[in-house]
Amino acid sequence: MIKYLGYTVTFQEIPDEVTLCFNITNCPHRCIGCHSPELQQDVGKDLEPDILPIINKYYDGITCVCFMGEGNDLDALLRCMYSVSNNYPDLKIALYTGLDNALDTQYVTGHHTDRDIHEPLVSYLKIGKYDPDKGGLSNPSTNQRLLYHDYIGLENFFDKDITSKFWQKGFHNDKKDTV
Repeated sequence: MIKYLGYTVTFQEIPDEVTLCFNITNCPHRCIGCHSPELQQDVGKDLEPDILPIINKYYDGITCVCFMGEGNDLDALLRCMYSVSNNYPDLKIALYTGLDNALDTQYVTGHHTDRDIHEPLVSYLKIGKYDPDKGGLSNPSTNQRLLYHDYIGLENFFDKDITSKFWQKGFHNDKKDTV
C-alpha cells in the first residue's frame, strides 16, 4: 500500500508545469533537516483508490502529477503511476526521490502500457538526499538534481539536468528548500 498525507497544486515543484503533488509517506531516507518529517511516518490514506478521483477534480488545470517521495511499496507506487499514465496520457509524471542516482531507481524502466510507444513512465525525476549543508534544489550548491527525460532512446532516459531552472530569480526564494 502506498500512503499519502495530503496533496496540493503548485507552480514551483516542476518548472514550467502546473503540478498536482501527492505527499507520499513512509519515506525510507530519513534526511537530516527534512522539511516534512511527518512524511517519514507510517501515516495517511491509501493512495490507490483516491488518485484518479483527485486528478479528475483538478485535471483541467494541471499538466503534471508529482509523487513527493516513493514510500515503501514500489509495486503500489508503480500501479499509481501506470493508472495516471493510462487514464491521463497527456499528463506528465514526476517523482521526487532521495535516491542518489537515476540508474538506482526502478522508475525509469517503467513504460506506458496501453500505447504503441516506448516512453519512460516518469518525465521528471528529482534525485538526491537532502543535505542541510548544501540546501535544496533552489541552492546552486545542492547535491540534488531535477532530471527531465528528453527521449533519444531507451538507454538514455533522463539526460537533461534542469536543476538550474530553480536558481532563476523568483522561482524558489528559500535557500534551504528541502522538498
